[in-house]
Parts: sequence; structure tokens; C-alpha cells
Amino acid sequence: RGNIVNCLRVIPSKGVLLCCSDMYRDALRPLGLETFALGAAAGALAGATSVVCTYPMDLARARISATFATDPRASSSVNLVSTLSNVARQEGIAALYRGAGLTLAGSFPYEGIKF
Repeated sequence: RGNIVNCLRVIPSKGVLLCCSDMYRDALRPLGLETFALGAAAGALAGATSVVCTYPMDLARARISATFATDPRASSSVNLVSTLSNVARQEGIAALYRGAGLTLAGSFPYEGIKF
């Protein structure tokens, strides 16, 4: 359960990552960085942008998976939209990004090295 939500998260995540990588690379080029440093900086910033854009979907995926893990007969009405709206309504908008700091911290070196 939650695999469809994961697919819905990964596609925009990679799209934002690739688009922003080129954008950041062009923006950082005037700094005269070496090729590796330019790629690493652009990749790290693109990874952070991707996380900020898609983290709420990652949170929803985790909550949906946890719901079905604890109650296999959970209602089929548990979906991306209902999960996100319940979190925002019951815990506040900021709750959609609770835990994003660790994901951001991990994305900087991972995406930086990858690009």
C-alpha cells in the first residue's frame, strides 16, 4: 500500500531535480567554479528544491503505509488527498514538512555527489 503515492511522488521529484539542476548550473556558472564543484553545488540545490516541492507527498506515503501496516482492513478512502488534508486540518500546514530537515540534510550530499 502506498506504492501509487510513491510513484506519484517520484515522477515530479525527478522532474524538479533535473530541471532545477540545469537552472542552478546556469545561475552558478558566473562564479567560475570548477566543473565538479559546479555540478555538486547545482545538484545539491536541485535536490533541496525537489525535497521542498515533494516532501508532503512523501509524508503522505509514509502515513498511508503505516495505516495499512497497523490495520490491514483500513478503509479504501485512505488516499493521498485525504491524508494530506487530514494532516493539514488536524496538525496544521507546518506538519506537512515535519521531518523534512533530515531529508534535506541527506539530499545535499547525495544529489551533490550524483551530479
